[in-house]
Amino acid sequence: MDLNNYKIIPKPETIRLLDISDEEYFGKNYKKYISNSKLSLINPHQDGSAEKFFKGLESLFSDSLYFGSAVHEMTLQPEEFYVQICNRPTAKAGFMLDEIIYNRTKGQSIYDSIINASNKVDYYKGKMDSKKIRTIIEKGLKYYLERLHYTKGDKIPIWLNTKDNIKLNECLGSISRNENITRLLNPDVFDQSSLLNLNEGTLVMDVDVVDLETSQVLTLPLKAKLDNFTYDSDFQILTLNDLKTTGKYTTEFSKSFEKYHYHRQMAMYIWMLKMYIQKEYNVSNPALRANMLVVSTVPNYSSLAISVNTTQIQQGFQEFAALVKLVAHYIMHEGYEL
Repeated sequence: MDLNNYKIIPKPETIRLLDISDEEYFGKNYKKYISNSKLSLINPHQDGSAEKFFKGLESLFSDSLYFGSAVHEMTLQPEEFYVQICNRPTAKAGFMLDEIIYNRTKGQSIYDSIINASNKVDYYKGKMDSKKIRTIIEKGLKYYLERLHYTKGDKIPIWLNTKDNIKLNECLGSISRNENITRLLNPDVFDQSSLLNLNEGTLVMDVDVVDLETSQVLTLPLKAKLDNFTYDSDFQILTLNDLKTTGKYTTEFSKSFEKYHYHRQMAMYIWMLKMYIQKEYNVSNPALRANMLVVSTVPNYSSLAISVNTTQIQQGFQEFAALVKLVAHYIMHEGYEL
């Protein structure tokens, strides 16, 4: 296939900035929307394929992602979340218990809750017998009872064991002491009324992909979950900030940047964000800034603000565009459906 035979035409009139939870973002209402993470499933340079992409993102259950979410929530949304110390098990057992608890709140029996949780988390999927059921009950009983007797308050709890809570506080302390990061997340401008500063916003929009040979047009929906962005309307400066946790030293983050194709993520996000600002503020060409705010989850919990340069953004956009065209090709000509 020749991807040069396809053209992407954005539809800025469709762009919307939403305030939705992660559960809704990943839920059924936005399941068909194409995210940067989903594009990795079709990227051949990330071991992707059409089969993986159209099958969809499989649920990822890992302690590092769970902890990373806690860092995001307590850094960017401390008014909505708080840490609840508990006896939550580590690894898949912890996610297994979370799913059991969720299933029980939906009225499922204890047995069905355990089996359905096992299948979703892939914890002894299809192999859950009475012995394994006893083991998971013994391992998670304290945590289960803590959740059972929990009294709901104004804020959303983040369930962490004592060890992870200590680590979380080290990470949060590192971020708060890093003046470069705090300045980006909370810019000090003369006129605060000229500054839009938003955490955890979701952008959705449609693009048309045109097959230049056949004139066939396909509309594809996109979505992007933005950690933080600011727009200074006085100086027309748009800044995108993405918070990342890493289990390595921050000095090694360049390797992660390449491995996970973060240049594509930042390019996709700022491309969509620029169109949103142009539409909402009636500006033609705001100045663009992009940064990755990185905190290490291993001692000494260092943190670093890294600027993503124009060359990286350009390379990322080329990759993003090529993958969107690839998705369109498979839908138009290979019989796949979102």
